[in-house]
Amino acid sequence: MTKKTRELLNNLTIHEKVSLLFGDSTWTTSKIERFNISSLLVSDGPCGLVAYEDNKKIKSMSYPSPSALASTFDLDLVEKVAYSIGTEAKEFGTNMILAPGVNIKRTPLCGRNFEYFSEDSLLNGLMGSKFIEGLHRAKVFATLKHFALNNQENYRTTASSNIDEYSAMELYLKPFFYALRKKPEGLMLSYNKVNGIYATENKKLIDIAKKNFDFKGLFISDWNATSSSIKSFQAGLNLEMPGKCLETRIDILNKIEANKIKEKLIDKRITKLLTLAEKCDFKKRKANYKFIDRISFEASLSSMVLLKNESNILPLNLSNSINIFGINAEHPVIQGYGSSKVNPRYSDNFIEILEKNKIKFKYIPALNEDYTINSTFDNIKDLASNGDISIVFVSSIIETEAVDRKDKNLPQNMTLLIDEVTKYSNKVIVVLEIGSSILIPWIDKVRGVILKHFSGSFGSSALFSLITGKNDFQGRLAESYSKNNFESYLKDSQNDIFTNNYSENIFSGYRYYTNHKEELLFPFGYGLKYNEIKYLGFKVVSRNENDFPLEITISVSNTTNLKISDIIQIYLEDENNYKRLIYFSKITLDTLEVKDIKILIPYLNLIEYSLSYANYIVKSGKYTISLGKNSIYSYFSEPIELKSYIFQNNKVNFPTLRKTKEKVDQDFPISKLNELDNIRAKRIYIKLYDFIHSIDDTIKELFYEYAINLPIRAIGTYLDNNNITKYLVAYINNDKKTVAIYKNLVPEFLK
Repeated sequence: MTKKTRELLNNLTIHEKVSLLFGDSTWTTSKIERFNISSLLVSDGPCGLVAYEDNKKIKSMSYPSPSALASTFDLDLVEKVAYSIGTEAKEFGTNMILAPGVNIKRTPLCGRNFEYFSEDSLLNGLMGSKFIEGLHRAKVFATLKHFALNNQENYRTTASSNIDEYSAMELYLKPFFYALRKKPEGLMLSYNKVNGIYATENKKLIDIAKKNFDFKGLFISDWNATSSSIKSFQAGLNLEMPGKCLETRIDILNKIEANKIKEKLIDKRITKLLTLAEKCDFKKRKANYKFIDRISFEASLSSMVLLKNESNILPLNLSNSINIFGINAEHPVIQGYGSSKVNPRYSDNFIEILEKNKIKFKYIPALNEDYTINSTFDNIKDLASNGDISIVFVSSIIETEAVDRKDKNLPQNMTLLIDEVTKYSNKVIVVLEIGSSILIPWIDKVRGVILKHFSGSFGSSALFSLITGKNDFQGRLAESYSKNNFESYLKDSQNDIFTNNYSENIFSGYRYYTNHKEELLFPFGYGLKYNEIKYLGFKVVSRNENDFPLEITISVSNTTNLKISDIIQIYLEDENNYKRLIYFSKITLDTLEVKDIKILIPYLNLIEYSLSYANYIVKSGKYTISLGKNSIYSYFSEPIELKSYIFQNNKVNFPTLRKTKEKVDQDFPISKLNELDNIRAKRIYIKLYDFIHSIDDTIKELFYEYAINLPIRAIGTYLDNNNITKYLVAYINNDKKTVAIYKNLVPEFLK
């Protein structure tokens, strides 16, 4: 606390203090003029600046959505995008941006998926980290969101995300752990309940951010997310936005007067806002719009993914006759809807770009802007039958905040358009303007598929550059595309107004499809190119040094006369088939270049949550490390062993076990079965349960004392060992000789 903040707390009236708990308007915090406490201007901004002047949305740059940015796998580019957004914010006078959002894409149906990066915790966390860095470079505050487990839009204000500790910390909260290391000023608490308690009132959740993730900033409610203001402030909320009515403030004042709420609590809650207002840079600065335009175009260009290119139909031969179908060629869907929707100062379209470049083509919109069929639809047969190439533009039904998609299908008339064109043309390319994965039942009817995403203001210009071969495709999928309308791993999820059970644990997205390949159309990390880098070698050295335990050398070659790039993906898989991304980067090779690329993988990329230590650690054991073409297929793989360690208090060490004070219930093993990651571990656990209950209470207590502290997935590995059974039997029978023989052959926890 600064000296100025301390003086303010001593001089503010209780009415003034309470006013600082709430927003002054929809987009401003409260101000106290007599002490020159300025209000902060807050704006949305994951896809570009969303701000208002005279109650009208200002014009600003529409950038590719975060779902598109994640497909670049380019952290430096994401930092530039965020910096660009920040410079526009500085010109307008915005002090705080409500971004980035790092929620995991648990289901493709979530209406807000376009605002989130991916289905992977490392990719989300590092993308979010770079976004925060970019805003900070522009001298704008960042607000990380939505904390936590806000993975659906339907019933988001009533449903409870019910989840076990391991799955929550290992997958859904881990992106926040990574991003909070960059010290954003705000952390937005979500609408939903977490294990039955609203996020804004959930002290356990808030304490995770404070104690586990070392967050020292401002806890902000999502807009109108509080159910009870008083419960929220007691739990740890600092700022309720946009602010409740006068009656709520009077109620708080009355409770302070009646000594039901301590004034010290109010002081504690408003201290962070006072500190922010004190350090805020309120100076406006002119934005560099040439730089902004260039970065937006570069992001669009780098994000698009080539999903199919049969018979090398792309790049286009411009001497062929080209036919364009679909209203989106003329009126593209460049962004999703909801609070993040930008009022773009410019938006290109593909028809305009073709005309500008004097490309000969014919065009049938076929549909109206509301996706209803119009009279031009009847002309598809004649045009498609007589052209060399048919390009069909389609988009998803509106993807928006507050509403989830009903299924993964394109709008019916979009599918009808594709079916109609493919009846009469055997050289069809489909361009997808979507924010999340869809079904592609027509994949075998077309030669080419391009994922354009919600690509922002310059999406059509970028598409033209790629489709004509001026540039090569660079993007990779940041989410899995399955063949199912509804993801199989969600079959036990009770997704209704009251509950959303995360019964699949961590096995959503590619973590599920690694072991269910038959359900997959395109895997996470998938993407085609015109020119491929050749991977010649892969060498892994386990350094076991504090900061960088793994050193990898990748030999690569560019056999073309072009400068080409690619995305390096490194995956780690344990003995129980839990596979995860541990490293990614974009590389570029000059013409005919051959070189070795050296990669140092930090401990932070290898961490996994441990129930034993209630912390993130690197778990010792045998693993397979692979250079992935995507999450399913690998160029190279090698077995490795890792040693255990953790980074804590700026030092690498191995923490002590979590202390369990409460007595473990006798049915503990059975109650924990739903957390086990694989069938083998479940069977072993059940066998052990039966065995344990046939022996005396001494060994039973020993098992319970340590079993509750073990990483559940490790149980299978530890207990699939006859030595353990022999040791336990010897221990029960007080056979000291046999105990001595097997003592060094069993896990440490049993000794």
